[in-house]
Amino acid sequence: MSSKRYKSTISIDGTNFTIVAIHTDFSPYLLAWCLFDTFSLQFVCENPPFQINLPNQLDSIHAEYHFFGSDEYPRMWLIQNQGSESRLVNSKPLPDYFLLFEEEDVILHFDHWLETLNRIPRIQLAYVFPKDKTKKFHWVNELHHLRFQK
Repeated sequence: MSSKRYKSTISIDGTNFTIVAIHTDFSPYLLAWCLFDTFSLQFVCENPPFQINLPNQLDSIHAEYHFFGSDEYPRMWLIQNQGSESRLVNSKPLPDYFLLFEEEDVILHFDHWLETLNRIPRIQLAYVFPKDKTKKFHWVNELHHLRFQK
């Protein structure tokens, strides 16, 4: 049985998401587990992984985890910035991960949620990535669960 893919109800570009940048030395699996342990957000590893053609014709593979959403939280994607060939974003400071969630559903008590995320051991810093820097995040079009199933 194949999994169902959902089409987003919003036009897709980097400005349609709230994006949290995370600086940590966690592996993708361990960070996903910490998000589950802290917030009960059960992320599922996408297979095949997120693959994007970056400038200079580099096909880069990045770890992608997806949370399907709940009554309390919107759908979320955890994306590793450093891929097999390059980074999705090279601007300083250089995040290790991006946690994207649909902006149409806002997390209640977001400030407290972000503070709790920053208190997870080995997360050096987590912050909302500036909206003015997300306009060129066209790679979000390739996120699983935003495309129709083929």
